Amino acid sequence: MSNRPAALIVLSFVAVIALVAVGVAWLLRETNDDTPAAVQRTPSAGATASATPPPGSVTAGPSATASGTASATPPSIPGVETVALKPGTQASIGYGTIVYYSEGCFGCGRPDVPSLFRAYRESSGTLKTDDLFASVLAKVPGAYPHSFAARWELNDFVVAMCTGYCGGEGDAQPGSTLRLFHSRDGGITWTEDAAKLPVTTFLAGFVGDEVLAIAYDSPTAKPRYVELPSARDLQPPAGAGDVEVVAMGAPGVAWMRKEVGGGLVDGSGREIFAGIPGMRLARVTPLQTGWFALYANETGMLGVVYDGTGKAVRVLSWGESRYLDIDGQIPSGQLVANVELADTFGFGADAGSAVCKQQQHIYAALINWGTTATVHPISDLGDCPNGRHRFVNAIVARETVRVVTGTDCLNVRATASTTGEIRGCFADGVLLQRRLEGVTPVAGWVAVLTPSGQDGWVSEAFVK
Repeated sequence: MSNRPAALIVLSFVAVIALVAVGVAWLLRETNDDTPAAVQRTPSAGATASATPPPGSVTAGPSATASGTASATPPSIPGVETVALKPGTQASIGYGTIVYYSEGCFGCGRPDVPSLFRAYRESSGTLKTDDLFASVLAKVPGAYPHSFAARWELNDFVVAMCTGYCGGEGDAQPGSTLRLFHSRDGGITWTEDAAKLPVTTFLAGFVGDEVLAIAYDSPTAKPRYVELPSARDLQPPAGAGDVEVVAMGAPGVAWMRKEVGGGLVDGSGREIFAGIPGMRLARVTPLQTGWFALYANETGMLGVVYDGTGKAVRVLSWGESRYLDIDGQIPSGQLVANVELADTFGFGADAGSAVCKQQQHIYAALINWGTTATVHPISDLGDCPNGRHRFVNAIVARETVRVVTGTDCLNVRATASTTGEIRGCFADGVLLQRRLEGVTPVAGWVAVLTPSGQDGWVSEAFVK
């Protein structure tokens, strides 16, 4: 899902979001052996044996069905295999997995007001969902989330809150204001940053430790790319022509050349991969060791997976006019995606489907692009709360415990002792990653990592 202005969307049905590449260990187990087997781990203490998916996985059941098939194949690349995507079995959220998603309309290709939720399974087997913008909305009554950026693995989120109307689907209203809020604990607590933004600014991702923002100084001006909080302008490489920035996270940025046949270049202007003659590069998503690129022209769209050297290794076909949004890749190879199928996908033993999905066949899913070319819709995100589809933004695999302290915060200590050095105090609702390898258990204590990655210990009495 995109929270970027309409002016940056090349195709109205293509969702564009600037996200950091997702590096997670969320694996898919398929009963029909069309994807790699999941790594099995023991659930957290207190978990009960049930049909709940195993840790760090999604599972698929034989009852999942879909009648859709791929339609006409768009243009191909000579010498590169083209695979037509087709529905596979359903997937579901397992233990040790955090799924971040937004809700929005399909026709506009993104939430009309950005939203952010996380879903994860507790040790009891219950799937818990948290609204991560709830507390920041309470800080700014009457405001709405205008755009946001995230470093999912580091629990680092930034949201721009607008009072009034700050543009996107039209001109900003006079007197509107835009304020920046930062969460470093996964969206539970938020503090206001000092940076003051013009209302025509949209957050687009992270570049190292800074947030990449796109600023429009006038309706006719080219976008200006700014790093926050340093306020440093990012300049495209000399001679690159008409380009658009791609936030790459720690590696920095790359630049999409927007002319027909343009490809991707790095900050020095060196070509990362060449474009496709007769097509425009509409979207680039960093993968673990490569990129996914979406191309478009008047005859259709083309999805291309590139390896780390910039070589095209696979072309994906999914229908000439249907929606595809790739938001990352998991270590087992599957792509994290939102995709429109040709027909309704049925979940569960009765192969049922929400009414909204019968009307618009858009699903949060995993795509096994490397072997079977199968799409695996995520059953837990397969309905439409308040009439809105749920679009996956990122998936992070880690064993966690949830802080349960009410109004107090919980100390994370350097040692398993009430006299140990305090390394942070975290609010009710914060998820702390469990440390499992090389840890000697201590009665009454749980070994954890803080949201920023520091080792520590917490009292077992205050986590769930």
